[in-house]
Amino acid sequence: MPDYYNRQQRTLMDFFSDAQDKGLGATLSDRSAWGEMRMMPTDIEDVQGYTPLVNGNGPGQNWTGLFKPGERVRLRFINSSAMTYFDIRIPGLKMTVVQADGNNVQPVTVDEFRIAVAETYDVIVRPTEDAAYSILADYFPPDKRGAALGVYGMGVYIGAGLALVIGGIVVSAVSGVEHTILPIVGEVYAWQVVFFVVGLPGILVALWALTLKEPVRRGHVRKSVDADGNEKVESVPVKDVVAYMSDNARTLFSHHVGYALCAMMAYGVSAWIPTFFIRTHGWSAGEAGIYYGLVVVIFGTAGVVTGGWMADKLTAIGYKDGKLRVLLYGAAAAIPFTVLYPFVESATLAMVLIAPSTFFATFCTGAGPSGVQEIMPNQMRGQASAFMIFVVTIIGLGLGPTAIALVTDFWFADDTMLNVSLAIVATTILVIAVAVIWWGLDSYKASRDYLEDWQRQHEGAA
Repeated sequence: MPDYYNRQQRTLMDFFSDAQDKGLGATLSDRSAWGEMRMMPTDIEDVQGYTPLVNGNGPGQNWTGLFKPGERVRLRFINSSAMTYFDIRIPGLKMTVVQADGNNVQPVTVDEFRIAVAETYDVIVRPTEDAAYSILADYFPPDKRGAALGVYGMGVYIGAGLALVIGGIVVSAVSGVEHTILPIVGEVYAWQVVFFVVGLPGILVALWALTLKEPVRRGHVRKSVDADGNEKVESVPVKDVVAYMSDNARTLFSHHVGYALCAMMAYGVSAWIPTFFIRTHGWSAGEAGIYYGLVVVIFGTAGVVTGGWMADKLTAIGYKDGKLRVLLYGAAAAIPFTVLYPFVESATLAMVLIAPSTFFATFCTGAGPSGVQEIMPNQMRGQASAFMIFVVTIIGLGLGPTAIALVTDFWFADDTMLNVSLAIVATTILVIAVAVIWWGLDSYKASRDYLEDWQRQHEGAA
C-alpha cells in the first residue's frame, strides 16, 4: 500500500480545478499520462506521514518534563526528518531562541517558529503557572477549521433529528392517553411527556460542559505589561470591532445574510414537514416524526460535515472564497429537490427527495461559521461570531417557520395548500440566498487580503 501515507492525493475537486485552469482536454491528457505510468504526481513530489519526536517519543507517547512555576527551562528541537518542515509552538508560552545549529545567537522571543530539515534550535521558556503545556500545532489549523466546525455543527442535526424520532415514538406510545404520572413531577398531559424525555439529556450535557476549559488564543493577541513586567491580555474595545466590520461590510452582509437565508429555509421546512406529511399524505404524528427525524439525523449530519470538508478543500486548492462558495453550491444544489418533493403523490418518494434537500441545505452550518474565523482577527472573532449568530437566529429561526405559516394562512387561506407554501417560500429563499452569496464572492477575497495586511501591521508592531 505505497499510497497509504500520501495525504496529498489528487481528488475529483482537483480535477475540476485543473480543467478550469488548463482546459478539459489538457487535464484529461495529463491524467491519462500519469495513469499509463501507474503513478501520481505526488509519488515523486511529496512524501507524507512523518511524525515529530520528543526525546524519541511520538505524540502518542506524550513525553513529559517537570518544572517549577517561574523556572527557566531550556528545550532543544532537532528536525531529523528527510524532507519535512515543522511549525513549533507551545500554547500559552513564549519561547526565546538562544541557539541555532549549535551556535549561540542574539536571543529572540517568538510565539512560534519553523524548523527545516536537519536544523536545531535551543529555546528557553519560563512557565509562570503550575499547569500543563503541550508542544504542538493548533488543534484545528486554518486549513481544517471548516471540517472541525462541521463536526461541531452536526450536533444540531443529531439532536434535532433524535428529538423528532424520540418524540414520534413517545407520541405514538401515549396516543389515546390524556394524562400520565411522572416521578417527582406528578400528573402531566400526555403530550408534555415528550418535552421531559427530549430535554433530560440536556442536563447531562450542561454538567459535562462545566469541565471544558477556555482554549489558548492563537495569533496576534493584544497585551499590556504591568509595573512588575508581567504580561496581561487586553480586551479589544467594541468600537474597534465595529470599525473593522464596517471596513468589511459587503463581505459580512453577503456572508451573514446568505447563511441566514439558508438557515431560514432549513428551519422553516423542518418546522412544517411533519405537518406536511400529516395533511398531505395522511401520516400520523408519530410516523412523520420518526421518519423525518431519521432523515435529519443521517442526511443533515452528513451535509454539515461535508460542507465543512468542502470548504477546507476548496480553500486548499486555491479558492480564497472557498468557504463562501460552499454556501453558494449548497443553496443552488438544494433548489431542484425543494421544488419537487411537495408535489409528488407518493409519501415515500417525497421523503426520498427531502433527503438530498436536507443534505445540501445544511452545507452552510459547517462552512458558515468557519468563514467568520477566516476573515476576522483573533480577538474579534467572538464578537463577530455573536453578531453572525444574532443575524442567523433572527432571520433563520425567527422568520423561517413564520413565513410559511403566513403564506398558507393569508395568501392561500387554506391549510391543504401547505405543500405549495413549502415549495414557494423555500425555493424563493434559496434563490435569493444564491444571489446574495454570489454578490459577495469578490469582496470575501478582498477581506482575506485585508486581514493579512492588518495582521502584518499589528503583529509587526506587537
